[in-house]
Amino acid sequence: MQVTTFLQSFIFLPLGGFLLLTSLLGVRLLNAATSRICRQTISLGYVNLRLVSLILLISVSFFAREQAVLTRIYTSPSYTQYCGAAEPGNPFPGNASKDPVAAAASAAAAQAAAAALAGGEAGLQCMAYKLRHERNWWLSLLSLTVWLLLWRVTAMVESYDAQLLMLENERLRELSVLENAKRGLDKGGLKLERGAQVERGAQ
Repeated sequence: MQVTTFLQSFIFLPLGGFLLLTSLLGVRLLNAATSRICRQTISLGYVNLRLVSLILLISVSFFAREQAVLTRIYTSPSYTQYCGAAEPGNPFPGNASKDPVAAAASAAAAQAAAAALAGGEAGLQCMAYKLRHERNWWLSLLSLTVWLLLWRVTAMVESYDAQLLMLENERLRELSVLENAKRGLDKGGLKLERGAQVERGAQ
């Protein structure tokens, strides 16, 4: 198994899916834990990246690599020679082509058979190579989507937490101002009461 396939199938996708699920459940404790994990900073020389940003960049590189490989496969004369056209003709005559499911299945089977007959073992290896990279392309696309969503969700949660903290600080400041004003009024009331008592005593 290739390293990229192993990383995406058993590390990036399960970890990203779990973190994304916990961040979307709406449980404050889980959101805090997910944000704390994603905010972990990793130093690469002079560059400091968060965990979610680092894995997102790796997923982008994996996807770009698979896209480049598939583009090279589809435009290669050797692929056309051994594997046939990327879009084989419809093997169904007449009204049989009206069934899209059967047509698609038969077209795929016809393409594989044509590859085997045209190139023999080389044709089968070519088809296996193509299918393997198509699988990796879908895995890399799914991993990229999951970590892109996780990157955005954690950024939104971080902004939400910052706004909550700001509102909490404003509330504490307002309570402090009200408490000071109340103390000032209490002191002023005591002074007025003492002044009234002094005036009554003088009379």
